[in-house]
Amino acid sequence: MTIDISAFLEMPMPLQRRGIQLILNYLYNQRPSSLSAIHIDHVYSIICRANPSGKLDLPNGLKVIRSYYHCHFQFELKKLQKFRFELAQPGTLSLPDGGSIKLEYTDRLPALSKECCAFFNPGDVELPFMIRSREKGDKMSLKGMSGSKKLKDIFIDSKVPLDLRDRWPVVVDGKVDTLAAGFKEIST
Repeated sequence: MTIDISAFLEMPMPLQRRGIQLILNYLYNQRPSSLSAIHIDHVYSIICRANPSGKLDLPNGLKVIRSYYHCHFQFELKKLQKFRFELAQPGTLSLPDGGSIKLEYTDRLPALSKECCAFFNPGDVELPFMIRSREKGDKMSLKGMSGSKKLKDIFIDSKVPLDLRDRWPVVVDGKVDTLAAGFKEIST
C-alpha cells in the first residue's frame, strides 16, 4: 500500500493519525499485541519529517518506507539480485524487473518517441555493451559538464526513489567496463 504524502498532509492531524491506524488495521490480518500507539506516532513522524527518505520496522515484518513524496507499507521487501548482461549485437534484452533494452543500428534518428532512447556514434563506443545493476563508485561524465558526478548523486538530485535505484540498468560500453575495479566512470 502506498500513500501520497502531500495529499495526506492536507488532512487535519486527527484524520492523519486515524488514517495510519486504519492502514495498519487493514494490513494486519490479526493485529499484533505488540502494536501500540507508539508505532502510530513513529509512522506519523516518518511521514511528517523534512527528511525525504526513511525506513521503519513494525511488528510481524511490516516495513514503512518513506521515499520522497510517497510512503510505502509492505510486508516483504523484494531484494533485487545484482544483474550483469552482455549485448554484443542487435537484439532485445529482458531485464529482471520486466523492462527491456533494445540495441539496433540505424542511419537516421527516428521521430521522438515516448520510450527512453540513447543514440551513439558507432565510432565513439565499443561493443559489447554491458547492462548491469549499479555498483559502488559508479560515476558519469555528463555532456556539457566538466569532470564527473557520482551516479548516487545523480539519483538523489533527480529524486529517484531508493527502491528503484538498484533496478535502474547501467549501460556501459566495452571500453568503460574494463576499467580497474573501484573506479568506474561512465561517459554520456
